[in-house]
Amino acid sequence: MKDLTSIYKDRVIHENLNLKVYKGEILAIVGGSGTGKTTLLKELILLKVPKQGCILFEGKKIDSSNINHMRNKIGVMFQSAALFNSLNVGENIVYVIRKKHKIDYELAREMAIVKIKLAGLGESAYWLYPSELSGGMKKKAALARALATDPKVLFLDEPTSGLDPISADEFDKTIKKLSKILGITVIMITHNVPSFLIADRIAIIANKSIIFCDTPDKITSVDNPWVKELLSTTIGKRFLHGN
Repeated sequence: MKDLTSIYKDRVIHENLNLKVYKGEILAIVGGSGTGKTTLLKELILLKVPKQGCILFEGKKIDSSNINHMRNKIGVMFQSAALFNSLNVGENIVYVIRKKHKIDYELAREMAIVKIKLAGLGESAYWLYPSELSGGMKKKAALARALATDPKVLFLDEPTSGLDPISADEFDKTIKKLSKILGITVIMITHNVPSFLIADRIAIIANKSIIFCDTPDKITSVDNPWVKELLSTTIGKRFLHGN
């Protein structure tokens, strides 16, 4: 992201925002409410065009000539899961696979089962409908669908929101494992402090830009009211002490 400026009507959301993401890393993007995390995510997943500046992927500027090609290289897991309620889990994934690869249903089904297992679900989850899934299972099903495109970059929007601590920790471990096994670059928007522990770097949005981007252990050096308040919470203190 190079010199990004984002504007909604007359309101400047980002101004000359710069951020580099490295291949194979897990990057957590955090910030207080209203700092523009969702706007930045929309720009990164190519749903919104910044007012100024540009986004480069593998050294190439993304524009109208290559945007569809770039979209095939990313996977997105939305906060609400955004599964098709009329389709079971397997059909949700098969739909994405067949749309990209134009293959027959049986092969797509076999590929979908692999994605389901990679996301930490059992094969039986293939036949379940979204309404039959627990919160944690629904998140994993959404993750499996995001993996359906074999993405180079995986975007996660508040992946552990609404989950109990055990399910959230299990999901974080799944993401860490996938990053190592598949070599996927992961960019996640999160408010979950324990998730900081799986991140290679944390990027903090404040004052319309990125004010910090470094390893989690260096976050205490940030002189920002929101960061200090975050780290003063019980869960923030536990994070600082590594437990």
